[in-house]
Amino acid sequence: MPPLRERQDDVAPLAEYFLAKYATLHGKHARSISTAAMEALVRHQWPGNVRELENAIERAVVVSSGPVIEEAHLPEVVRGQARSEHPARKLTLSEAVERLEQELIEDALRDSAGNLARAARALGTTERILRIKVQKYELSHLRARG
Repeated sequence: MPPLRERQDDVAPLAEYFLAKYATLHGKHARSISTAAMEALVRHQWPGNVRELENAIERAVVVSSGPVIEEAHLPEVVRGQARSEHPARKLTLSEAVERLEQELIEDALRDSAGNLARAARALGTTERILRIKVQKYELSHLRARG
């Protein structure tokens, strides 16, 4: 079977399938993918094939708080905005994990309007752990004041 990047017509139905699967699995209300998000999904080259698409949709479901997956819920690389200080240099596993963790925390804080308890619940972690991560990544500007 050819790679997903050569089967762009398969991206939308697969994305919809994974959306339904992970919305149910994570108890989320996401039921559709916005036009902009779908365009970004179809436009992406999918070097990781179907598994990468599945992971991107699961991440989007986890960080979303409403019924529609928006482009902002997708990983940066899928949105086509990946920027690197050293574009020729590949990330180490540790750097990639930290970058993803920071993106997930930023999205969860935005979706929860800065409410640490809600963001922690959405991420499946504790408030204490999230507070430590917010400090580590210097994200206190995204926390609710009060």
